[in-house]
Amino acid sequence: MKYQLIVFSFLFLFNSNIYSQVPAMTENTSTVMGMVLLPEMKLMDYENIEKGILNTWDIQKEDIDGNDQTISFKVDSTTFMIAMIPAPVPGDELENAVEYCYLWKDARSALNNKSHIIIAVVGENSKLDLYKKYTKMAAIILKHSDATGIYMGGQTLVLSKDFFIKNADSMDGNKLPLFNWIYFGKKQSDKGNSVYTYGLKEFGLEELEIVDSKKTMEEILGFIYDIAHYTISGNIILNDGETVGGTEEEKIKISYSNGVHLDGKTLKIGY
Repeated sequence: MKYQLIVFSFLFLFNSNIYSQVPAMTENTSTVMGMVLLPEMKLMDYENIEKGILNTWDIQKEDIDGNDQTISFKVDSTTFMIAMIPAPVPGDELENAVEYCYLWKDARSALNNKSHIIIAVVGENSKLDLYKKYTKMAAIILKHSDATGIYMGGQTLVLSKDFFIKNADSMDGNKLPLFNWIYFGKKQSDKGNSVYTYGLKEFGLEELEIVDSKKTMEEILGFIYDIAHYTISGNIILNDGETVGGTEEEKIKISYSNGVHLDGKTLKIGY
C-alpha cells in the first residue's frame, strides 16, 4: 500500500489537472486501491475505458480528465484516479499473495506482469460504497485490457481477470462480491478444518475465524462467507458472547480472543 500511495503522489503532483481533483484528506476520508496486472508494457485503451465509465455513471464526457496513461473523474463526492505504471509490481508483496491463492490455478502467471494499472477510489462515503465503486471501475479496466488478473495488497488478494469480472457483474443491492474484496483462508489439520477472513477490518469489522471444525471445508467456508456478508451489508457489529446462525433456531456462540491463524484478536464462531 505504501508503494501505491508513493506512485500516486508522484503522478498527480506533476499533473495539475489530475491533482486538482484529489479531495482534501480528512480523518473521514477512505481509499480503496488495487492493481490490474498486465503481461506486457501497454498503454490503456482510453477510448473504451471512457465509454465504460460513461455507461456506468451519470457523468458527462467533459467530466473525465484522461488519456492512455492517467484518468481521473468524480462521481458525487467520490474521486477516481487511475494510472498506468510501466513497470512490474515491485518487491515480494505479489509473490506472497500468490502463495496463498487457491481461487486461481494459474496464479503464478501474475508474477510475470510487465506493467500494471493502479486504481484508487477516494471519498468520505461508507467503505462499502467505495468498494462497490472500485469494483465497477476495476471491472471496466479489466474488460478493456489484456490483464491476467488483479491484486489488492491490503488483503493479500490476487484474482484472475475472469473471476473478478464474473463476481463484479453479479453484484447488486443484495449480493456483494466478497471474494473480490476479502481473502478467505483455509487450513486443515488432524484436529479439523479451519477458515478465516482477511479484510473485514477494511470495513471497520473484526476478522472472523472458525477453528478445528468437524464440518466439511465447504460447509464452514460457506458459513463464514454468509456471516461476513451479513456483517458488511448491514454494518453489523458482532460481540463476544453473542450468537449467530443460519436460521432463527440456530444459535452458534461467538467468542473474542487472540487469533489462531491471524495476528491480533478475532471473533471465533463455534461452528
